[in-house]
Amino acid sequence: MITLRRLQPSGIVKDPDVGFPTLIDNILIRTFMEPRVKEAIGWIGVAYRTGRAREWTFRVRGKAGVYSLAYRGHRQDVHRFSHGFFTLRYFPATDERILDRFGIRENLLRLSPDFDRWVRSVTGGTDPLAEAFLTGDVILSSDGKERNLVLSLQAPVRWREIRPDGLYIPREDGSAEAVPPGGIDRDLPAFALGWPFFDRLVLTLGYQLRRAPRFVFLKKRHWPVWTIDGRNRGVPSDDSATREIILSVGYGPRGWTSADGPSEQGIRGFFPSTVPGYATGIPDVHWSVTPETPRPRRGNPLWWKVLSWRDDRALSGFRHLGIAFRPPLLILTGFLGSGKTTLLNQIVEHLVLGRGKFIAVIQNEVGEVDVDSRLVDGAFEVTSLDEGCVCCTLLGELRQAIRRIATEYEPDLIILETTGVADPKGILAELPDLEPLVRFDTLVCVVDAPNLQKTLERYDVARSQIEWAYVVVVNKTDLVDDATLEKVLETVRGMNPRAIVIPATHARLNPALLFPVEGEQELPELPPGRISSPLSDLRSVRIDTFTLKRPGRLNKKAFLRFLETLPDSVYRMKGVVGIAGEKKLQLLQYVARRFELFDFTGKGLEPNTLVFIGRNLDERGLREGFERCVVL
Repeated sequence: MITLRRLQPSGIVKDPDVGFPTLIDNILIRTFMEPRVKEAIGWIGVAYRTGRAREWTFRVRGKAGVYSLAYRGHRQDVHRFSHGFFTLRYFPATDERILDRFGIRENLLRLSPDFDRWVRSVTGGTDPLAEAFLTGDVILSSDGKERNLVLSLQAPVRWREIRPDGLYIPREDGSAEAVPPGGIDRDLPAFALGWPFFDRLVLTLGYQLRRAPRFVFLKKRHWPVWTIDGRNRGVPSDDSATREIILSVGYGPRGWTSADGPSEQGIRGFFPSTVPGYATGIPDVHWSVTPETPRPRRGNPLWWKVLSWRDDRALSGFRHLGIAFRPPLLILTGFLGSGKTTLLNQIVEHLVLGRGKFIAVIQNEVGEVDVDSRLVDGAFEVTSLDEGCVCCTLLGELRQAIRRIATEYEPDLIILETTGVADPKGILAELPDLEPLVRFDTLVCVVDAPNLQKTLERYDVARSQIEWAYVVVVNKTDLVDDATLEKVLETVRGMNPRAIVIPATHARLNPALLFPVEGEQELPELPPGRISSPLSDLRSVRIDTFTLKRPGRLNKKAFLRFLETLPDSVYRMKGVVGIAGEKKLQLLQYVARRFELFDFTGKGLEPNTLVFIGRNLDERGLREGFERCVVL
């Protein structure tokens, strides 16, 4: 099971009102970025309900209407569980028979010509659909250590409302009786209606956690019939009382049992009150699945099979490094006039025309823009859309912009070009929150060689841009003599000794320095020696490269130490390695002293096939260092 911090990096219990809705956001985005998995689960589409913070609308296969999920708050119980509560609603289509089971007021709302617009967005601060089409609650629960996560659906078997005085609708020719005195206004099979949505949410959560449920409880208790008075106020009544159900699906670490703590016991008795002052009685566990009693399994059998989808290439369809749902993010900085846009144009040309990629470019505005971060649609503005590239201007909060760009355009790469006076520290601080959406690749800073010294003396932000960069492109070298260039290079390396420093003219450089070796799942056999590019010039860096192949398995600690101690001459490394004790091969992506390892989902590559790219590479020393990691 992957940790909750992988799905929600800033955590949950420290700030539940942010953590719970963000977790929902993240698992949906990751799933929708894998179209085959999304289709297998049964999602059709998801959208943010504009004007309403932390509310989504959903279309699911088999239902003509639209589900809505809205976060409304959290509470903590005596077992130290934090619970996040979401209101679940269903907006039926006009030709659905279920519409007849809703109340008269809801039917009148559904007949409004503005209904579809109300479902999509709320304007003016007033929601015409508030308190209408209610189905039940979806609840997310986490223990204090964020090791166990529980997803629950709470709803009555029948949501029944009675009108003792009847209901009359005014008409031009007089009032018409809509509900006779003592008649039933609403008679909704709420739990059954909420089930298709909840079932897909369980599948989504299990797939992203990479774990089958550890326990499932279905509990029941009394639920009242509601008596509606002339002011539309509901009073609970025991007459013809029905039952309320809560279905809880729990996930925890491997080997967890009920003896390990209060987790299972806390959830076994968890049944929050939805009717203040009404005696619902003691809930009874109708059926359960626990580690001690795993059979027979109830619920959807796919809850226990969803893990196999990650290994099913017919469903998986990963595009990037085994994680298609997270496109790489490249951050491009540099002081005003350094040549960032020139480099950006060449990067886009190389990737779009040369490699057939689809690129999203985000350019942030100069100055501070006061935009309400809750208005998701205001996060960015599309300024141009060409074949292979979408360009956007950042207007609001970065995470929301990236979230929408990733889901609406599915780019192969996102490039964030900062304004010339932006300090990259702020963006880097946001990376943990961006992790579920993108995979941070590198930060490139472009430096104006002729004006570097003067810029550093006047602007502290120019110094920060260099100090936080992973790659520094020293541009306009054709405008300085050799002595000045050497001094500039010495200054940059002194400020950031870990960065790759590349001299360039007109921002031309070898694209191999910024991007992985060609090929998504296949690594080319590169001849030993040096490679160059048509974009190179006389002062561009020439690149060394070689391919290493070594059968066997690697000692994990030794290999990690090998990666952590690689010399600065190694710019990039990509390949597949076999780690002793790991069932799956690992895909390695290394750039400028940063590296990530992921499960390899492809085929056709032998273990320990690596391509090294750098400058003045010590091939013999690197091979010997790698050899010391081989144990089998």
